[in-house]
Amino acid sequence: MYDNGPVNGTESAWTINYGYAVSDSFTLSNSTTLTGAQIGLWTYSGDNPTSVDWSIGSAPGASNYGSGVGSLTNDSLFTNGWGYNILESTFTLSDSLSTGTYWFTLQDASNTTGYPIYWDINQGPSAAWENTIGNLDASVCSNYVGYSGTCSSSFQLYGNQSKTPEPASLMLIGTGLVGLATKIRRRRQSQS
Repeated sequence: MYDNGPVNGTESAWTINYGYAVSDSFTLSNSTTLTGAQIGLWTYSGDNPTSVDWSIGSAPGASNYGSGVGSLTNDSLFTNGWGYNILESTFTLSDSLSTGTYWFTLQDASNTTGYPIYWDINQGPSAAWENTIGNLDASVCSNYVGYSGTCSSSFQLYGNQSKTPEPASLMLIGTGLVGLATKIRRRRQSQS
């Protein structure tokens, strides 16, 4: 339903536990029932992230459209140059949304060791926000991690879209119904 780009794992990441929250925007072109998410995480060697609190809202950090705790399933991709284990982690979520732009927030991640957990920065198309810094636009991102673009994170959202019929399809259905009504009316008139 939405793809903010793949896991990078080599440049930087935002902390999503110890009171830190990170939000990224996403836009849906059709009404959608979300069923799951995939995120990129950085962890210390041997650490196993177990869960993360997620929310979806109309503003960064908001949860007015849904929230929950995602139980993480992790696939190890590689160990980066700083010794962090780079994971592709998935969890189920349930939320029905109409067409529009929303904010996806992660926070309160937990793991087996209590060490920090980081959400991978990949500079995808989303706008980004962090609860202690604020908007992570290009100038702020440049100051914190040396990027020239936004500091948005790697994630994909999955689900089922409710597609709106195209105008031509609606016109064809309408023409068929009018033709059927005319045929029924003529048949009734001929039987009278």
